[in-house]
Amino acid sequence: MSKAYKTLIPGAAYIRYSSSMQDESFSLDAQLRQIKLRAAQDGVEIVIVFSDAAQSAYTKKYRTGIVEMLAGARRGVFKRLYVHMLDRLARRIEWAIEIIKELTEYGITLKAVEQNFDLATPEGKLMFHLLGSLGEFYSDNLSKETHKGKYERAMQGFHNGWVPGGYISEFGDGRKKAVPDEKIKDDVRQAFELYATSQYYDQGIADWINEHGHKTFRGGRFTKDAVRDLLQNPFYMGYVCYRGVFVKGKQYRGTGDLVKGQHEPLISEELFQKCQKVRAERRQVADRNQITRRIYLLSSVIYRAHCGRSLRAQTQTHGWRYYRESSRFSGIDCPYFKKGVRAEVVEAVISDLIQNLRLPEDWRTTVEAMVQKDSVSEDNEREKIRIKTEISRMR
Repeated sequence: MSKAYKTLIPGAAYIRYSSSMQDESFSLDAQLRQIKLRAAQDGVEIVIVFSDAAQSAYTKKYRTGIVEMLAGARRGVFKRLYVHMLDRLARRIEWAIEIIKELTEYGITLKAVEQNFDLATPEGKLMFHLLGSLGEFYSDNLSKETHKGKYERAMQGFHNGWVPGGYISEFGDGRKKAVPDEKIKDDVRQAFELYATSQYYDQGIADWINEHGHKTFRGGRFTKDAVRDLLQNPFYMGYVCYRGVFVKGKQYRGTGDLVKGQHEPLISEELFQKCQKVRAERRQVADRNQITRRIYLLSSVIYRAHCGRSLRAQTQTHGWRYYRESSRFSGIDCPYFKKGVRAEVVEAVISDLIQNLRLPEDWRTTVEAMVQKDSVSEDNEREKIRIKTEISRMR
């Protein structure tokens, strides 16, 4: 038995389901069960499993499971990769080609349990491209149909997705419709009224809402950014506006016109426009009073020791620069540090520390040894993948 075990080929399984395909036939357990059965027939032992739960293979190329799988392939952990179907790996043909090309460079063979193709043959390569193209076509067509459905729903005056705070979604007459939330609608209306007086800023409104015990739809505290979006949302005066969907990085928008909604407005159009006027006037004043941009050397790299949250760079009206505790602005309750620290003070400390640093004589040898380590090389590759993903998301 031990001799037969040693002859088994080490294999890996990659399993995934998207948020829209969570029935039992496509669950992670079902995929893994079929993969192990096929691998046993092929004389392969599944030594490692990579997975992505509720992750799209159409909008995300470098998912966590894919990154870990490619890292394992580089280390030679397995020699054969099994997937349930090709679209579990990627739903874009160019992504599938890139992933398989890299696997091939490491001497790894791909097997799809439900799709019998051999990439070592011309016929298998043709089948691979056909299956990949069909998966991409399905996702492209689904996105377009979703766009049409959402656009038509908006043109009929119904909301898409989450309803904003102050409303709840109820099902009636065969579809969902936004109705005022009796618990918060009056406070939402008063938030507009307070802002229209020009006596309150976004953070002041956020504090006022939080003092009344209200939470965002995610269960968090209101921040000034959440209030800014709330006060500029025409939904509250009874209109909907379709913002479109993304297909392959391209945004498909509606007409951009406001459409009279089927829901009850919480405020008048006059009050909404008055709030927009206050915001526009404040923006003009801020532009006129704009001083030379301040430089914060430790921006995004200075954190609080007790919780690890970053400090927020802020310039006061008198020109002094601060690094301030930001939990209040992020909707987080923090029982500790509530004040800020002068930027000049902390930057001077860091400057002295850096100037007094002395490298050991063998620093070059140590760095070269670190670079040659697989763990460092792998971390660099992970960081490169993370940066590429971030750039794609920002686009």
